[in-house]
This record gives sequence, C-alpha cells and structure tokens, in this order.
Amino acid sequence: MSQSRPFSKLKKQVEALFVPGLDLRVDCFVHAHRTQRSEVRVPRYTLKLGEETIWHFPGDLPLKRETPHVWPYMVDISGLLRAYLDTPVDALLSHRFEQEQVDLFHQGCREDGQHILSFGLELTPVLIAADRRLGRAKLAVWAAQFQKDHAVHQVLKARAKVAQEVRPGG
Repeated sequence: MSQSRPFSKLKKQVEALFVPGLDLRVDCFVHAHRTQRSEVRVPRYTLKLGEETIWHFPGDLPLKRETPHVWPYMVDISGLLRAYLDTPVDALLSHRFEQEQVDLFHQGCREDGQHILSFGLELTPVLIAADRRLGRAKLAVWAAQFQKDHAVHQVLKARAKVAQEVRPGG
C-alpha cells in the first residue's frame, strides 16, 4: 500500500462531505511495528464521533490476529476513501465498494492449504450516514439493514441532533 498524496488532503475532502456541525473526524496514524529483523509502518485509521471512537482499523476487525506486516498489503483504507469520493451521490446507497471486502489467503493454515480470513470493513456505511448530500428520510430507510448497535445509527442520531440545534425553536 503506497500513499501517493498526504492523508491530510484526503481527510479534508472526506470530512467536507459530512453534515455541517457533525463532530465526526477521520484520522490516520502510522504505527511502527518492529521485530528484530524488520520494521513495518502500519497505518491505523479511526472515525471519531465527538470523543468516542466509533470505527477503528485494525482494532475492530479480525485482522488484528494476523501479523501487522501483512496489513498494508491486505487493506487499502485510503483507496477506499478515494473510491467513496469518486462515487456519484445517486449511486452511494446501492454501490458495492470492492475495497470494503477483505479476503486473505495464505498457505499452510488449513488441510486444503489455504487459510481464508474474510470480513467487511463496514467503513462506507458510516460515511454514508454522515454524508450531507443524502437526505435523512432516505437514510432512515437505508439504515434499517444495520443492527441497532452499528455505528451508522450513532451517526444518524448525532446528525438528527445537529439538525434540531440548527432549526429555530428546535
């Protein structure tokens, strides 16, 4: 995974899509993971709503059981964020982001010689919930597919609170 542009520019573009007044931030921190023979710089991404971390890579994902040396080759969060930015707004609710799905195959872990680690990142649904270009009524119907404890609902609740604060007498 190579990042050609500074993350700060990508962060600014993504956060510009969020509902004004919504205290949601996307951050990337690089962690150096050292062994006696090597060092790999592993990106760690977070989405914070206020002071609460509502999404964390790799902390919230089964990936943390794998060696950090393979993470940058398995997952491209910055690429996923760019894909989100490039997706037309009218396609967001139905678009399938390929980078959302992570599949790891390597030798020697199962009888058939393949170990499969497969999971969804669940990042783009949170971005969709915060996206100012999408109406709350349409999002409420869309959000029904997610469990009540999903970060999507936290963002939609915060979004509704911001909307009430903006409305006179609300």
